[in-house]
Amino acid sequence: MARPVHVVVLGSGSWGTTVAALAAHNTPTLLWARDPDTVTEINERRRNSRYLGDRELPDGLRATTDIAEAAHEADVLVVGVPSHAVRTTLEQIADRLRAWVPILSLAKGLEPGTRLRPTQVVSECLPGHPVGLLSGPNIAGEIADGKAAATVVAMQDDSVATALQPLFASKVFRVYRNTDVLGCELGGVLKNIVAIAAGMAEGLGVGDNTRAMVLTRGLAEMTRLGEAMGATAYVRGPDRNRGPDRHVHEPGISEPAGGRGSCAWPDPGGNARRTRSGRRGRENRTDSDGTRARVRRRDADRSRGRGRGRGPSFTRRGVPRAAEGRGRA
Repeated sequence: MARPVHVVVLGSGSWGTTVAALAAHNTPTLLWARDPDTVTEINERRRNSRYLGDRELPDGLRATTDIAEAAHEADVLVVGVPSHAVRTTLEQIADRLRAWVPILSLAKGLEPGTRLRPTQVVSECLPGHPVGLLSGPNIAGEIADGKAAATVVAMQDDSVATALQPLFASKVFRVYRNTDVLGCELGGVLKNIVAIAAGMAEGLGVGDNTRAMVLTRGLAEMTRLGEAMGATAYVRGPDRNRGPDRHVHEPGISEPAGGRGSCAWPDPGGNARRTRSGRRGRENRTDSDGTRARVRRRDADRSRGRGRGRGPSFTRRGVPRAAEGRGRA
């Protein structure tokens, strides 16, 4: 019988401890902390009162101050220290970590001075390892309280992401996977800027309409910037002709651990699912028979000489992609 996967989390802050607690419900987990008092409290009282108050931690979680022990034990390494401390922390274990151990970053931000993303810093310090991130709209305290939430494991190698999914999933914490590491990481950085702008709008008392406009346009700008930097422009919808696991996305969000799901939303008639692209004025739709219809609004108007004032023009091609362009519009 194979031994269970050992997860090691570096960093005992609120989010690092919460992720370690999630993993500890599924597999043996070790949490590295600098503060000996924090380690003692976790091991003896099952608490991290400095960051999570009186919330109880699972019995499967153990803590240590010995970073060499943490590196030696890791089958999966989770980096939960702040972005400015990622490099100095990982340099201590560069010669101690076994080869090919997957590494997940929890940090959101850029390294001061270099402006590198956390996954780039990890790759520089620990070359040759599969590197990705775990990121989402996650508030540590609410997840520690057992409130429903979701996150994404982003890895260029989808098979590695698939293996990591169940380590952190629970009945109320759904873990999706994504191959667009750059896009997911940029989202974690840029959303803070939009959040600050939304907070300013709230403080000025300009109303819900203005705040909603800030959020909506902020998302559009994030998409355009991400695409310009090389992130994936869109998420392809589920293809129902691919066997039992119908929720296959290339690239993009895929089936969450713990149950079926999709990033697309159902058509009111129940016959189609749609996914919006990152490009303005374009949608992709996959029908129940597996064929794809590409809807081009602005581009179609211009190619047919129609003015903007006449509204969107829809082109439906119910033919396979290889034959696209030969069907009737």
